Amino acid sequence: MRSLVWVFVLAVVAAGFPLRSAIITQPLPEASISVGGQAVDTSGLTITYDPNAKRGIITGMLAGPDWLLAVNVQTNPDPFIQYSLSAVNLGVGPLAFSFNFTTPLLLGPYGQLTSSFKGNMTDLLGDGVSISGIGQSALLNGVSVPAVQLGNFECSADPNVPGTVSPCPAGPGFGPVSAGVPAAFYSTFGTSVNFTVSALDQAVFNGSVVLDAASIPEPTTAVLMGLGLLCAAGRRNRARRG
Repeated sequence: MRSLVWVFVLAVVAAGFPLRSAIITQPLPEASISVGGQAVDTSGLTITYDPNAKRGIITGMLAGPDWLLAVNVQTNPDPFIQYSLSAVNLGVGPLAFSFNFTTPLLLGPYGQLTSSFKGNMTDLLGDGVSISGIGQSALLNGVSVPAVQLGNFECSADPNVPGTVSPCPAGPGFGPVSAGVPAAFYSTFGTSVNFTVSALDQAVFNGSVVLDAASIPEPTTAVLMGLGLLCAAGRRNRARRG
């Protein structure tokens, strides 16, 4: 009987005060990028965290011998990731771009994911433009969640006018798609975005992944459950004495 009382007390305390998964004083987001299968030095990006707004920021421009990138990402450790990416292929053949953004998580448990993105493409020379291998993944503890995977998509246009911008996709966007995940205190949350741009063309994508809290019993519910357990235990004890 005494052990049941302790279980009841702990249940009430846990319901009223959800635990933190980790104590992180400065949850800086992180970025990794590759172009043409080669890792890109991201030290030129500015990565900051504003504790008052609880907002991480990754921003800046990067350049290679045959490509240009512009990155603007906002993260929140309680938690979402929003991004805007621009990639220009200055080479003579298709070029693959891959982006990974992650943020530490402060609270939990979490149990629901939502993913969506959309973009456009620019035909720089007027000879047609295509974006292939388009996909977005949500990552929990560095592992992709298949239930909210978006892709593999492809967009193309042949406007015959240099500098023409076309939507990708032609409709409202890819997603949104939502799915439940095992309710847990995850340590990191992220997204992976991939696409291949045709020669001398540009792709721009804007998207987000959002992680929502898992349903947990309200303190009142926990109290009622605890009282029910105590009543049941008392009845059993009386029955044994009788």
